[in-house]
Amino acid sequence: MTLMEQCQIWNDNDEYQKIVDAIEVLPEEERTPELCSELARAYNNLADPGRRRDGHSAARPGSAAALQETLKDDHCWNFRMAYTYYYLDQEGPASPYLQRALEKRPGDEDTQYFIDACRRLALPGFQRNFRERTREAWEAFVQGEAVLRGLMYLEDRDAVA
Repeated sequence: MTLMEQCQIWNDNDEYQKIVDAIEVLPEEERTPELCSELARAYNNLADPGRRRDGHSAARPGSAAALQETLKDDHCWNFRMAYTYYYLDQEGPASPYLQRALEKRPGDEDTQYFIDACRRLALPGFQRNFRERTREAWEAFVQGEAVLRGLMYLEDRDAVA
């Protein structure tokens, strides 16, 4: 029996800590992308969704970056990454993973549920980041500054009169 097959049995029996223990002891070079995905799943299942995670998550910087290219087209990986970010109260980073997960498994109800939840929680929902919005606002201000100065001049002049 392979470790992946054993992980499936442990997962079916809700024995998530056994998955973590078995994969964590493997040297990094022996961890396949699929095993890392199972490790992420086990961490997600061990975490208490009602509180912030304690650092054991699929979104640890090293593992996520190294696996992203290999598993970018895998529904399970994208869903697990999104799930992790969602329960870290990071709906923004969760959203792209959810969109990719839905592309890989159209109509998936669990994925759609989290997409809808992210949209509700991320209010106000901005499509552009803060830097872009600030730059655009400043450009609009600069373009309208002459009009604003004219209005201020008129107001000052009327106050004096």
